[in-house]
Amino acid sequence: DSASKVFTATTGAGGVYEFTTDVAVGSATLRGSYPGYATTISGTNVVADQIASAGLPLRTTDLIVTKNDGVTLVNPGQVVSYTIAVHNIGMLTATNVVVTDVLPAHLTYVTDTAGVAATLTGLLTRTWSLPAELAPGTGFTFTLAASVGISLPYGTTNLKNQVSVSTASPERDVTNNAASDTNQVIAYPD
Repeated sequence: DSASKVFTATTGAGGVYEFTTDVAVGSATLRGSYPGYATTISGTNVVADQIASAGLPLRTTDLIVTKNDGVTLVNPGQVVSYTIAVHNIGMLTATNVVVTDVLPAHLTYVTDTAGVAATLTGLLTRTWSLPAELAPGTGFTFTLAASVGISLPYGTTNLKNQVSVSTASPERDVTNNAASDTNQVIAYPD
């Protein structure tokens, strides 16, 4: 408040709290935070003998990643092109966005169109740090091409390609930060 007092409260149901102690007349700064959300700051003016209120909208990033190659059955030696799309459907800009793709055994990386160099971990995991922040309502899409192995175990093999995304920004819902695409390949003895 204007007398430099600091009040701390934990909200109850509905996120509403009330101070019944003496709050100095004048301007007051309200700060709200919750795990997974960005801290929000708002100002209000306290007038003697009147109720003062202020809304503190909590904002969060919400990234969604999808992956699809448009097919479910592939052949040995075939090059498969996966489309990887990341979208920010939250209300906060996503910073330091990282996409990680894990190729399964029997798939070999060929190329991608991300426009930034990937960091390679082992033979199957590639990580891209996206070149720009993702503002609310924006996205980043690229393709990854991989070649199906020629020498495969006899019978049916499922090739499950997995992708995930992360951000340094607060993000409340991370349940949609991973996706996969599974293809079947049938191999016969030579």
